[in-house]
Amino acid sequence: METEKDKHPPEKSSSFVSRDPIQENHEPGPDPKTNLDPDQDRHQNHDIENSTRSEPPTEPETETEPNPEATEEEEENKEEEEETDATNAEESHPPTNFNEVCEEIDRFISVLSRAKESKYAPSINRVGGILQRAMSYLEDELRSLLNDSKTELASSEESNSTGENSCPGYSEEVVLNLNKLATGMINGGYETECFHAYIIARRSILEATLHKLGFEKFSIYDIQKMQWEPLEREIVAWNKMFKQCVNVLFTGEKKLSAAVFSGNSSVADCIFGSLSRSIAVELLNFAEAVAMSKRSSEKLFKFLDVYETLRDVILAMDDLFPEEIENEVKSEASITRTRLGEAMTCIFCELKNSVKADMGKTIVPGGAVHPLTRYILNYLKSASKFKETLEQINKVMDLLGTNLETRSKLYKDTSLSLIFMMNNGRYILQKIRGSGEINELMGDTWLRKRSSDLRQYHKNYQRETWGRLLSCLSHEGLIVHGKVLKPELKEKFKSFNAMFDEIHKMQSVWVVSDKQLQSELRVSISSVVIPAYRSFLARFSQNFTTGRQTEKYIKYQPEDIETSIDELFDGNATPTGRKKP
Repeated sequence: METEKDKHPPEKSSSFVSRDPIQENHEPGPDPKTNLDPDQDRHQNHDIENSTRSEPPTEPETETEPNPEATEEEEENKEEEEETDATNAEESHPPTNFNEVCEEIDRFISVLSRAKESKYAPSINRVGGILQRAMSYLEDELRSLLNDSKTELASSEESNSTGENSCPGYSEEVVLNLNKLATGMINGGYETECFHAYIIARRSILEATLHKLGFEKFSIYDIQKMQWEPLEREIVAWNKMFKQCVNVLFTGEKKLSAAVFSGNSSVADCIFGSLSRSIAVELLNFAEAVAMSKRSSEKLFKFLDVYETLRDVILAMDDLFPEEIENEVKSEASITRTRLGEAMTCIFCELKNSVKADMGKTIVPGGAVHPLTRYILNYLKSASKFKETLEQINKVMDLLGTNLETRSKLYKDTSLSLIFMMNNGRYILQKIRGSGEINELMGDTWLRKRSSDLRQYHKNYQRETWGRLLSCLSHEGLIVHGKVLKPELKEKFKSFNAMFDEIHKMQSVWVVSDKQLQSELRVSISSVVIPAYRSFLARFSQNFTTGRQTEKYIKYQPEDIETSIDELFDGNATPTGRKKP
């Protein structure tokens, strides 16, 4: 029965290579191009078969030697019968869907492989035309099935981040049909067209998925001209996407290729390799462009993110791609990592230069930790994950130490400059001890030296500030011939009160943010000042008349001194002269 598709055969895809039937030097049959009616073709085949299948003359049965020509004629008759059977089968059971078309194609190929082309060239030409139209139909069906699942795939990739679905976006039935279509085209000799249609459709789907996940194609020129803020957002999206490609998209794509081309694993690997390579190269091109972008210290952390992503995906690529593609992609990723490493090393050099040049005249109020110290230590802690930058950290730390010493001299008050060095020194030690990589790099010797410097700053501060106060409590010049000189005693108390008030007023607004260091300072001050003041007070307080004179010169009790010391280094101005109730 003539079907609608026979009347209007699918238009030949531009991806097909023209396949002209074989022509022999014999009288040509009807031109298949001028008559595409399958029923008429079949009647003509039948006429040819009847005209060629005439009965030979009968002879008496005698035992004779086999005639080679007769044997050859019998074989030809057998082939004609097989071709007639195939044609009759087509007439009685016309294909109704693409699965039956695939089966019919196999039967055509089987007949053609046994036919004598010189004798049946017209039939072969007509069958070739039918085969070409069938292949065009299969290609259209293959492309349609692949593209129909495009939207489904995009949503599947987002919702199924674990990659549990073996062929994301396609049901088992669709995958089975894709397999039959691909098998039919390959068996029909149209493997090139099949592979081409599959790769184009799947690449389009993968690129659409990447776009939906936030990846945009940029040229190296675009990235180099891009402002840092939008580039930073693109890097964040790239990091997420590259990991998802390797862990989800590529894994699903590999399973899909293996299912569609299950009859030939080498073909499946080749197609998957071609698809995954093109996507991987696009992603690696972005990383390479980032490495080539203008360098600045603010970019280091994002460069590190890209570096770590490349390191992770290289490990995840094991046994994912065909060996040749895997080696190529890994090589490209390693080259990009190297370029990122060179860029980060240059950023460190620029960082060293900026630390060396940053000798501003602005001081930090209260001797607190300088912003440069915080910035450099946080910077180095993040950078320590990258082994190529570790060798630069030592140099940066030395430059930072020199920078801080220079800045400490900007303070007019020596005690405050020592507080500044203690604050920054303690902060540096804590940060380095909290980073295993930097701690190991700097070594125990460096850490002991820094700890020793901190203790020396502490001693110098105590001597500079509280040593002068304790000189007010010395007995020198107070006793002459066993008698206390009252005017000298009054001056001693007045000097002590005035100096302590001044120290309290100034140093209560100084800042020691590290609670342990703050407590150590207060304890050490109290351990020196309070015992000395209590002893001085016990020995000389009875020389004043109880009442107004005592209150005038003995302004503080030991408990008041302790309370005032506990108010130091809070960063807040506190009234002095308060007494404990």
